[in-house]
Amino acid sequence: MIFDNNDIYNLYNKHIVKSKKYFDKFRHIDKYLSKDELEIFKNTDPPRVVSIIDFKEWIEKYSLKNGNNLLSTCNSDPELSYLSYKNKTDIPYPPYDLHTLDLETKNYDFIIFNQTIEHLYNPFLCLKNLYDHLNNGGFLYTSVPTINIPHMTPIHFWGVTPIGLCLLMKSVGFQILECGYWGSQKYIEYIFKKNKWPGYNDISNNYDLEYDAVCQAQTWILVRK
Repeated sequence: MIFDNNDIYNLYNKHIVKSKKYFDKFRHIDKYLSKDELEIFKNTDPPRVVSIIDFKEWIEKYSLKNGNNLLSTCNSDPELSYLSYKNKTDIPYPPYDLHTLDLETKNYDFIIFNQTIEHLYNPFLCLKNLYDHLNNGGFLYTSVPTINIPHMTPIHFWGVTPIGLCLLMKSVGFQILECGYWGSQKYIEYIFKKNKWPGYNDISNNYDLEYDAVCQAQTWILVRK
């Protein structure tokens, strides 16, 4: 699929341009996550914690909490704890190779697939394979670093900006429903100076996760077939 500048600007203005209110909720994460959730996530990479706030809102908005068939590439993804599906199939990558994915069953209602695109040498092909495993009208959610410390090398190929993620999904044929992102200078300095990911307590002050527009670190998206 080919996009002209108007297509790109329309996507950008619709899904990437955010109000101050959007980023303010990340400065008060204790208003959106319970004490139990904050305790569970205290050692979790901050962008993943932030993305959970959006994820919870989105699955409520699109009635995705319950369903029939769920496909997941990582059994430890925190998003899974917010879902209740009758049947769940795990295809951890690796050992499953999303470049050649061809499961017998191709009737999934929802695919959760996080922190993986940066490890795919051909993300378009992999996303097309996942697209083909969804029911018509099925949903896919993923999060991906925009910038990150090298990990799983040499199987670490790139990062993706929010608009890049939208265009990648559109190229495969998905309808963009929601896109979120977050990052801060404090976070990026931490990961590159210490070569590890912090917990949110390491870079926040009283559950305040600062946001810097030029320091996007991760992006996440919900799309529909």
